Amino acid sequence: MAQQDLPMPVQTGTDHYYQDRLADFERRNPEADPPSYYADYGDRCLHQFRRAEPSLTEQGQEWLQRTLVDLQERLEQRCIGDPAGFGRLEQDSDAFEKMAFNMHSDAYLSSGIADLPVSDLLKIVNTPDVADLITAQGLKEIFEVIAGADPNNNHTLAARVVGVVRQSVRRVSAAISGGRRSH
Repeated sequence: MAQQDLPMPVQTGTDHYYQDRLADFERRNPEADPPSYYADYGDRCLHQFRRAEPSLTEQGQEWLQRTLVDLQERLEQRCIGDPAGFGRLEQDSDAFEKMAFNMHSDAYLSSGIADLPVSDLLKIVNTPDVADLITAQGLKEIFEVIAGADPNNNHTLAARVVGVVRQSVRRVSAAISGGRRSH
């Protein structure tokens, strides 16, 4: 890859990070399809969470900010650490999405999701589109977060997680049932 074809660093901690990453890709690859993750997931979900942010507790809002920045920084470090490899990975949308999603659970956990009140957990779980939650990758994330939470850190975590999972299952079931009725 020529130097001008390498991904450029993009500022993290902004609400336009994924759009900036997308613009950088398009600058380098005007004829190629960009990874769908930038606009179809990263940017869309960032803005979904920003809309939900006022309904979170102060602790939940702080978690959200840490998580949004952490996800961007993880992606950016991957880019900076191996620009040529990152640029090649962007060419395979599915592989890029898998790489990006593999960062999510660690970011959620390191930002303190296990310490949030149940009210925040319910709002967080209800923020993404149901279609994003019921994918193999979405379910993998949920189970990784549950498994990665330290039960010694909060002895009620298991009960809290079970309650959130029950709410999520009800939400998914309602969405599936509602979808069947409309056919």
